[in-house]
Amino acid sequence: GREPQTAKARFSGLPLLTSGGLHYGLPPSEAAIMADSLQRDHGLTVRWREETSRTTWENAQESARLLAPS
Repeated sequence: GREPQTAKARFSGLPLLTSGGLHYGLPPSEAAIMADSLQRDHGLTVRWREETSRTTWENAQESARLLAPS
């Protein structure tokens, strides 16, 4: 299950990012689905949502852009 990962996230207190674009081109994005599940099922709030990527490469690029200091 995912309990060990969500427990680590909860206890670390670090902000969370979910990443993933539209599933088959239709909303909601994969990032939104994950963020909603983390909130609903585990009480964890996501700070950043990367919702534009279509590939793993774009996922990494866009996530890095979101996390870069402004």
